[in-house]
Amino acid sequence: MSRTPTLLQLIKYNTSQRILEELADAESRSILFSSITEERSAAELAEMLHIPLSSVYKKLNRLRHLALISVTRTIMDSNHKRNKMYKSNISEAIVHIKSHAPELEPTLDPILVANKPRSANESPVPLPQNEFDVSRLIMDEMVDSHSRAVLFSIRDKPKGSRTISLELQLPLSSTQEILERLEYLGLAEKWTPDGSQTGLYRSRIAEANITIKNAEPVLDLVGN
Repeated sequence: MSRTPTLLQLIKYNTSQRILEELADAESRSILFSSITEERSAAELAEMLHIPLSSVYKKLNRLRHLALISVTRTIMDSNHKRNKMYKSNISEAIVHIKSHAPELEPTLDPILVANKPRSANESPVPLPQNEFDVSRLIMDEMVDSHSRAVLFSIRDKPKGSRTISLELQLPLSSTQEILERLEYLGLAEKWTPDGSQTGLYRSRIAEANITIKNAEPVLDLVGN
């Protein structure tokens, strides 16, 4: 008898999720945005970006499979070896995260939508300051399908770790670790309506927008 796939199983095989993971990978992103205006071979990319050639080939194959990059032509080098030339299919990608499933908008013409003006009653989410790149850590959590599922499961209603674990069919230990990371980064908080810790968590953000148009993504969070 067939079983209905879980939410996280659906996310795992979602193409948008796989594209988001590639765009979040620093090496894949560098390869993609180094071949926007000019076609390049794998060897050129490896030398320019200081990435092992074997890794470049692996990432190029994944980017091609997701239609983010294309082979424009094949040339013959001085050693009579055929080399494929690659060119990016996009110059920018905008990611809207309003639920567990990200919405991707790849575009050929850059349109800056991140850091949009906020309404008068909308305040930015305060972030902790430390020696780490907090934006990088937050983006890692937003890219991770499990973290994203946990975060948006508590956006509209505070829940305890056991409830979240059962709903998402995640191990309790994993759920608790994710909640600790989300709380540390200011993305979630303990719900304390009566001034005492109740063991319930709720999301502090309603959505996230990520604009990727070069090696450094721009992250914009909208408070819940």
